[in-house]
Amino acid sequence: MTLKKTPFIIILSLLFAIMLLNLNKVPIAWIDEIMNIEPAWQFLQGNGFIGKMWPHEGAEKIFLAYLPLSSFIHLIDLSIFPPELFFTRLLWLLFLGTSCIFIFKYIVARYLTLEPLIYFILCIYVLDEGINNSLRNGRIEMPAIAILSALFYLSIRNKRPSIQAVLISLLLIAHPGLYPIAFIFSLNLLTKKASLLKRLQYIVFIGFFPFVYLMMANFDFQLIYHQLVLHGQEHDQTAVQGNRFYLHFVERFLPIYKYQPYMLVINIIMHLSCLYSIIFRWNPRHQLLEWSYLFTSLFWFFTLAPFYRYTSVLSFLMFLHLPSLAHRVFSVFGFLKFSLKTANKIQVSLLFLLLSYIAVPFVLRHYYTFKQWPERNEYKVYNWLDQQMQHHTKKKNLIIDEAIGFYYSMHHPNDYEFTLPYALHKYDIRNYERVYYLSFRESPTLSNLIGTYEPSSTQDVPSIGKKIITYKGLKLYEVHTQEALDELRRK
Repeated sequence: MTLKKTPFIIILSLLFAIMLLNLNKVPIAWIDEIMNIEPAWQFLQGNGFIGKMWPHEGAEKIFLAYLPLSSFIHLIDLSIFPPELFFTRLLWLLFLGTSCIFIFKYIVARYLTLEPLIYFILCIYVLDEGINNSLRNGRIEMPAIAILSALFYLSIRNKRPSIQAVLISLLLIAHPGLYPIAFIFSLNLLTKKASLLKRLQYIVFIGFFPFVYLMMANFDFQLIYHQLVLHGQEHDQTAVQGNRFYLHFVERFLPIYKYQPYMLVINIIMHLSCLYSIIFRWNPRHQLLEWSYLFTSLFWFFTLAPFYRYTSVLSFLMFLHLPSLAHRVFSVFGFLKFSLKTANKIQVSLLFLLLSYIAVPFVLRHYYTFKQWPERNEYKVYNWLDQQMQHHTKKKNLIIDEAIGFYYSMHHPNDYEFTLPYALHKYDIRNYERVYYLSFRESPTLSNLIGTYEPSSTQDVPSIGKKIITYKGLKLYEVHTQEALDELRRK
């Protein structure tokens, strides 16, 4: 029998439908997400491109603590859609879909692989825990992966060099961890045969968005250093302890690949496969993928080794390389050779059994989401906060801590501001009518409890060995003094 692509297309469609349905529920409002939304929201409110909830010195005057691509994207969604969880996440789901399209195109262009196998790879890709983590956490990795997928495809087809230059420029304002890939593609583009005028055009396009970033900072490199570089060092300072090899090749995979441990092994094998390709099949322009993987991994080894949140970029590169990687592994173990044209029922069953195993984390996550739908409903939280807090006061009120408070403040921009406990050293309680602390954390000693959110319709969900966070149990306190406010600060 011949393996058909239709079942995999149906599975992919079902996966995207489920993610769309639960887009504002998985996860509940998240800190990484709101920190990147805030500069865009402040800009649209006429306050400039600032980050008041960021603790870094100068961020309240100009936001430079994180490269701005994520916030630029939120400028788009907040300009078009209302400030809702669903819409601030919608583009991230579209980026996932975009990456799937270009992964398909790249694999076809490079490997001429049969379509059913590509759709099978895409199913694994969408179900991958690292990719799911990047979709859910609101960070820059998912938009970056979409940009990379288009860049790899255009490069292998040798198409649209000007668009390639623009995509490289976007990578340069996405995250420093992507700079090795941006450098490789820049070198490839600028060393191709082209007129001097064309080369100058590519250089201008590549430098455009970094120039915008520098212009925003008034070319104040000291301020960029204090916000961006020192921010990165603060983020890394506790994570580089221990053996770097273990941290880089093992430890950083564990948090997200607990239920998909094969990814740890495959990412390690990827290093060997890329080295093999480069050494024995030397063709640098056709091996941008291999060079990108190795250079990025090497760069992260010395800088970002322990952080699992960045792993999805390497995993994405692995999926682009998967047909070649699978061929090498299967050729070593001859008895595993598999032909789609002569697949028997047992082999097809094994494929779907493998896919079922890979899907376990995804299925469990969304099963619990459906079971906990009332506890994850942000609109019920808004109604509860409406009942607990006072509106239309002479001065604005301040909400601290839980990310859902930021979304609530966006619904009431004239009445509320929001900040995180990390930036409280910049706040004076006298500037606000009332100050509220919205949190799941232990009760502060100097603040008064107003109420606890207990949704009326809940279902008991069996434990799976990890805490599942919903809005249930969210507590609201009122803070009356500067001393009480200072107590809430976290570093």
